[in-house]
Amino acid sequence: AIGVRYKNHLHAGTWGHIGVLSFNGNKTITCGGGGMVLTGDVADARYARYLSTQARDDLREYYHEDVGYNYRMTSLQAAVGLAQLEQLPMFLERKRAIARGYHEAFAGVPRLTPMPQQEGAAYWLYTILTPDREQRDSLLAALEDEGIEARSLWRPIHTLPPYEGCQGAGPLETAVTLYERAVSLPSSVGLSEGDLARCIQAVRAWAGR
Repeated sequence: AIGVRYKNHLHAGTWGHIGVLSFNGNKTITCGGGGMVLTGDVADARYARYLSTQARDDLREYYHEDVGYNYRMTSLQAAVGLAQLEQLPMFLERKRAIARGYHEAFAGVPRLTPMPQQEGAAYWLYTILTPDREQRDSLLAALEDEGIEARSLWRPIHTLPPYEGCQGAGPLETAVTLYERAVSLPSSVGLSEGDLARCIQAVRAWAGR
């Protein structure tokens, strides 16, 4: 949610005790991987740095009081991230323009529910809903036939074998329904107007069948 502010004031990830941002390769800005921890607590920030540098307690010897991790970002990754950050306003505007293009093109199209428009949204992904899982898979196949990469939403984690029995209270119907109906369309900041038009045409052609 980088670039998104709650009620035009607090940036996403900053009103809780600790927040995180992802810099994975498919995010709005990227360092090729990794992410950032956000906190206003000096002690927590210090401890996060300590854990991310292997929790090493002695500068000469590899002595550890805690279990640490090698989560340090390289200087090269940091340079890429800073260069991306300088372009964030342009990236956000492009994401929003792509979302507007899709939204306007799909308004009123049978079998499609466009993504809701919300002021200040960053639209990392642009996702539409189909009526059911069968039609979701049909749309994904139609786009693949046109050489357009699209994806369903993530499978709800409680439905995966390692997490069976971890569902907790309630059936989590909303998560399952979104997974079964949703298709995320190409929305990279590098998406050209021609590519956007081709994606729109392919989706509308499928919907008109």
